[in-house]
Amino acid sequence: MDLSLNSPMIDQLINLALAEDISGGDITTESTIGALQQGIGTIITKNVG
Repeated sequence: MDLSLNSPMIDQLINLALAEDISGGDITTESTIGALQQGIGTIITKNVG
């Protein structure tokens, strides 16, 4: 199993974490993910889920 930062597995884990974690008023998300990326993550989450 490839767990290097460029592996598809890591990309999938990041996408799943974003889909689960991004929501309005989420302090962890606001402090670790910039506003532009939060918006993109919200769109991805709405399209996926």
